[in-house]
Amino acid sequence: MSIQQKWSLPMSSVVWHLKTNRKKIKIVEYENNTLTFHHPQFKNRLQLSNNATQLHIRKLRMEDSGNYMCTVTLKNHEMHETSFKLVVYDPVPVPTLITELSKGTSDRYFVTLRCSVPTNLPPVLYMWKYGYKDSDYQLSSNTEDTIQVSLQPESGDMEVICIVHNPADQKNSSVYLHHDGLFNEHSISFKTGKTYHREVVQGLLTLKEKHCAKYLPLTGNIIMWVKNPTSV
Repeated sequence: MSIQQKWSLPMSSVVWHLKTNRKKIKIVEYENNTLTFHHPQFKNRLQLSNNATQLHIRKLRMEDSGNYMCTVTLKNHEMHETSFKLVVYDPVPVPTLITELSKGTSDRYFVTLRCSVPTNLPPVLYMWKYGYKDSDYQLSSNTEDTIQVSLQPESGDMEVICIVHNPADQKNSSVYLHHDGLFNEHSISFKTGKTYHREVVQGLLTLKEKHCAKYLPLTGNIIMWVKNPTSV
């Protein structure tokens, strides 16, 4: 936070306050070339420069959010006040993608993807992107935590990316989807992890059977096949 204004008279003092919903607290005061720190919340985290008209806060905390006011008093007792609003955000977590598979028509599968984050954290925003290999990715208009995509035979590998974000940070997870109509099977490859199962979709019941999946060392992907009960 920095004041860019220039004054024709010398400054007598500079005082920084923080105003929250509860109260107004004095943070630091600069007078007679001496800095006086007034609140333990900012202990060893403040740095002032340019005659205390620039305030730097290190290692930001959530409780640092609020309206900051800098009051400059000139030698003729004229006062100038400038306000700054600071909002501190937590880093967002890496989301977990949860897939639910359902067979649609004979030539199309529908896959529902849910982007999951811990519920004990502040709310985040969602974005979805999808695309095929060697093509531009498209941004979905869906801003919810769940999206449904359809897969057609021989449509190629589709990558679906879930992005969770707030104004200060973002993280993402992705999954690759592929529908192979020739073998009547549906496969999903996950970017991380070396534990894999085959999922046999039978109505509302999902059975998991251990099998040997294919590990792609060049990309670090695990490919997992999901077949119809008739093809097991």
